[in-house]
Amino acid sequence: MLIKVWYSKILLQNKNSVKYILIGEVKGMKKQLLKTLAAGVLVSALCLTSCGSSSIKMIKIPGEDFKMSAKEITQKQYEKVMGENPSWHQRSNEDLWYQIINEDLDDERKKQLKNTSNNPVEFVSWYDAIYFCNKLSEKLGFTPVYAVDGKTDVATWNYTPHEGESIEGEISQNLDANGFRLPTVEEWMYAARGGHYYKYSGSNNLDEVGWYYNNSGRITHPVAQKKANGYGLYDMSGNVLEWCWDVDPDGSDDRCCCGGGYVAHDDDCEVYSRDVNDANAYGSLMGFRIVCNAD
Repeated sequence: MLIKVWYSKILLQNKNSVKYILIGEVKGMKKQLLKTLAAGVLVSALCLTSCGSSSIKMIKIPGEDFKMSAKEITQKQYEKVMGENPSWHQRSNEDLWYQIINEDLDDERKKQLKNTSNNPVEFVSWYDAIYFCNKLSEKLGFTPVYAVDGKTDVATWNYTPHEGESIEGEISQNLDANGFRLPTVEEWMYAARGGHYYKYSGSNNLDEVGWYYNNSGRITHPVAQKKANGYGLYDMSGNVLEWCWDVDPDGSDDRCCCGGGYVAHDDDCEVYSRDVNDANAYGSLMGFRIVCNAD
């Protein structure tokens, strides 16, 4: 099992409506996109979704009918939707700074932890992730994908995020809805390949594309600092372990996750590596990215 406790950090614990599709008022991009369209170049691969003051860039996966977020959901994006940031790696976490002092971290690592808004959000359970997906869908006027006992409004789920609770009731997904969801393991692995057969997402050299045990300094890092894969997706090997929709194929009620993480070893960061954890598990290793239908 990949999940362990390293260095006294909890890695796992059980327990405004505007849409920008192709053309958008996004700081100087409209003119360029219009110019691109005028030139007859296909630009439907990109979608910018407004998320408060943040943007989530969605990339159309070639040969497939879905788009995937180019980056892991960041702390800033998550907080804009959910109203709070549960991450371990943030300046307000006194336990983290106690660890920094006692481990005598170098100046560069201390500097990185002073502003973690673009680090991947973590300390989120699978339930928190699907809750976020529906909240984001509602915020942008899309049809939510997930329902609990047939209800898509998260206010009716009787669930408090970030408390290690479980959602009681039957959870279903409407794949015809145009809102956001977690990828399936099959979708995740196909996208992670990036059109190639590298060992890791984007390279046979993990140091080029991912933050993991040997190079992370035992902290998460801002997204998109390493090389993207062939589809323009970042950090699919390392940084944080990413939740997927699927139930454990070996028969438990656990949910699947992929990608390794900042304290994972290299074999856990391979494209076809898969893990499972309780749906209500959360920790400083657990994050996610989102997908939506391409149409």
